[in-house]
Amino acid sequence: MKEVNMDRLKLKKATEDFPAFPDMDVVKIYINGHEINEYLEEKDQLMPLYPDEIYMELCEGKIAGRHLILQCTCGVSGCHNISVKVSKKKGVVVWSKFRSLIRPLDYVKSFSFDKENYQKEMDKLAGWARKELDIEARKNEIIS
Repeated sequence: MKEVNMDRLKLKKATEDFPAFPDMDVVKIYINGHEINEYLEEKDQLMPLYPDEIYMELCEGKIAGRHLILQCTCGVSGCHNISVKVSKKKGVVVWSKFRSLIRPLDYVKSFSFDKENYQKEMDKLAGWARKELDIEARKNEIIS
């Protein structure tokens, strides 16, 4: 029987400065110790998502079977985002079929994560997103 080598997913919350977004709280995606941008040719044009945005993408929803994981540094929705297909089978979560809005990114291999590792990172992400969403709710209460 062929042994499958599992990739390792790690999410890290960080504060980054981007041209249109100074002091932006984001979630950086690391696979096997490397930031996800290192696997992409377009790395300089991409930035991570806010905690609540990536949570909504990976944990709560998808559009046409795809999940947004990075966005263009200009901040315009739909400009040059990167999405991935997420599938689950027998204790493994697979990210495959990476693509930008412009084209498939066939040069990016699929990544297979152990379900327990993946769930641990999604639980951590859910905690960050809840804090972000609670802050937004409080801001809206003050404004109302």
